[in-house]
Parts: sequence; structure tokens; C-alpha cells
Amino acid sequence: NNPVMQSLIEDKKFSRNRVLSTVFAEVEPLKNLRFRTNVGVDLIFDNGSTFLPSVGPNSKRYSKSAASVFSNYNPSYLIENTLTYDRLLADKHQVTLLLGQSAQEFNFNSLSAGRSLYLSNDLRQLNNGPQTGQTNSGTSSQTRLASYFGRVNYEFAGKYLFSATVRYDGSSAFDKGHKFGFFPGASVGWRLSEETFIKNIAVISNMKLRAGYGRVGNPLNAGQFAYLATINTGITYPFGPTDVTSGMQTVNAGAAPTRAQNALLRWEDNVQANVGVDVGLFGNRIEATVDVYSRRSPNLINNVPAYLVTGTYEAVPTNSLVSYNRGIDVALTTRNLVGEGTLNWTTSLVFSAYQNKIDNLGTGGKAFNGSTDRNGTAIVRYDQGQPFGAFYGYVADGLFQTPEDVKTHAIQTAGANSGASTA
Repeated sequence: NNPVMQSLIEDKKFSRNRVLSTVFAEVEPLKNLRFRTNVGVDLIFDNGSTFLPSVGPNSKRYSKSAASVFSNYNPSYLIENTLTYDRLLADKHQVTLLLGQSAQEFNFNSLSAGRSLYLSNDLRQLNNGPQTGQTNSGTSSQTRLASYFGRVNYEFAGKYLFSATVRYDGSSAFDKGHKFGFFPGASVGWRLSEETFIKNIAVISNMKLRAGYGRVGNPLNAGQFAYLATINTGITYPFGPTDVTSGMQTVNAGAAPTRAQNALLRWEDNVQANVGVDVGLFGNRIEATVDVYSRRSPNLINNVPAYLVTGTYEAVPTNSLVSYNRGIDVALTTRNLVGEGTLNWTTSLVFSAYQNKIDNLGTGGKAFNGSTDRNGTAIVRYDQGQPFGAFYGYVADGLFQTPEDVKTHAIQTAGANSGASTA
């Protein structure tokens, strides 16, 4: 499409009204014990319209006028309840315990309609168009999450830190028996700057070593009802009496299973370990952070081709893809001017290096394409032994710059290598 023409003649309008609200209440029934309830809503109302005017038969895109409208309503709701116990023992042992529960619901509702072949480009309302060939569609969906979690934080003398978390998360995206996943994690830290052998070094204002290990879950790639078998309509089959004229059976439209179910579909797991160090110098005027991490994903969801013996042809979402990601992150921040009148100057440098690779596509797994260009040609591909989401396409030898380049280029055709262009 010509971007200038598109921006000048297409009439597009979009509006969004959003209500984002949170209300909480907190009580302390006992000393050091707090109970908190948090309720949130996020209401999104979207409305949009597009009118494509007709500029004549010579324009492929704008040969006929058309209008379309849509309206979306996407409400989501959240409720969280937490119980926290905080206590300092013997002036050295700081203990914090937390138990919690949360539930979320996400809704999506959409209506759209369109008409074409308007008699005039000035009649841009949807109801001004002819009803012949009009289109309309609607969709709605709902997903829910439920979580139960606990956390313990322990700190001794401001030097030694320990934290452990457990989560039991559930999603409506999975079948019974696989809706919930268990995701633990733990971390330790050591504030070296609180030790005597570091405190005496004036240049060091902060130094901390830390390490962590944990598993988190992701339900988003499961979509909705991906574990169920699907039945599609519009499938034809010759059935019934034979037509006298043609001698062929009557073709009837019906429905048939096209994707087998996978009741074992479950949460994706990401298992990660990391070690790091934080350093602050000269009253934290210079701060540096180094993180080294390794993450393995042993059961990512991949569309596995259907076995022909099932009588279906659609790929089945399966926890079959295995990948890993290893890397290092380095950040350096300097506070060059702090509190010097109204001028503050801070400089940050960030360096990252990582390697990721798909280890296994699973039994029967095949390489599959991802993102495409504007013409629908794949430019990203997922394949075993390759980085996750690697760029994919032809290897180019170069570009023709002049007609002479074309004429002198070797033509590879069956039985000929003329060295001159014939096209």
C-alpha cells in the first residue's frame, strides 16, 4: 500500500474509555499481625470505525467504498487477601511470614460489522451502505486465575538474608487434574558491607552477594480450551441418493472432528538459577550490578502434527518443546551531580550477553514459522538446534545495481548457462 495515500484518504477513528480502580482495607487484629484485602477492577471500552472511499477502478485497494465498525468491552476483576506477620527477635532476627490468596477474571467481548459498495463517499455511516454483502461477527471469551501463596523472609543482624516462596497457581486454560501447578523458589544474600573486614574500607558503601533458584509457570501459550478436541463445520461428503442426470451422489455439508484432544496439556515451567553481586562505592555515587543466570524451559507448548490414524489433520498443542537461556547482565550507574542546585546528572551503562537455543521439539515435533512480513512470508522460524525465534529467509548474494549487472549475471536454467539475461 502507498502509505501517503493510505494516511490521507482513509477515515479511521478509535476511542478508548478505561476505568481502573483499586480499593483496599487493612486491619491489625493482633500485634505484628496484619490482614489486608485488595479489590481491583479494570474496565475497558473500545470503539472504532473505518471508511475506505472509492477512488476508481484503477485502484486495487480503493476500487470500491467500504465501512466497518467494532465495539469491544473487556472487563477484568481482581481480589487479593494476605495475612502478614512481622517480628524482630532479640534485636537481630527479623522474621516476616506471609500467606495469601488471589483470584482474577479476564473477559473479552467484541462485535464487528461491515458494508461495502456505498453510493457516495460522503455517506460514511455504516447504516448508509447496502445490506447486500454485509458482514457481522461477534466473539467472547473468559479466562480465570486462582493462586495460593506463601513467603518467609529472614534477616540476621542485617547481614544474612534468606527468602523462600511457594505458589500454587491455577488456570482455566487446562483440563481437570492439570489446572494447578506448584512453583517454589528460594534465595540467599550476604551483605558483605556489614562485615567488619569490609566496613573499615571507606570507599565501599555497599556490597552484597546473592543467589537464587526457582520455578515459575506460564499458562498464556495454552490459549483457551486448547486441550479439547475441535469439530469444524462446512465439511462436505457424498451421501444420499444418486442424481439421475449426473450419476453422482448428493454432496452434503456436515461437521467432523479436526483436532484430537490432549487432556494432559499443562502449565509451562521455567526453571532458573542465578548468582549476582551488587556494589556501591563513594556513598553509592557509583553502583554496579552483575547477574549471571541460567534458565531452562523443559515443557513449552508446541503444536505437534496430528497422527493420521486419528482421522484428524490439525496440530495438537503439546508440552513438547525444550529450550534454555543463559546469559550475563551488567549495569553501571554513576551519580555525577546530586543536589547541586536544580541540576542532577546520572549516567547508566548496561551490558547484556546471552545464548538461547531450542534443545528439542518433542516427538513428532516439526519446525514452525513465527512472525511474517507484510506479504505473509515467514521471517522467524523455530527449529531444533537454533536460537529461539531466529530470523529465517533466503541468503542473498547481493542486489542488482545496474542493467549491466543483470545482463552479465549467470542464468541457471536447465541445459543452459548463457551469461546473458533472457527475461
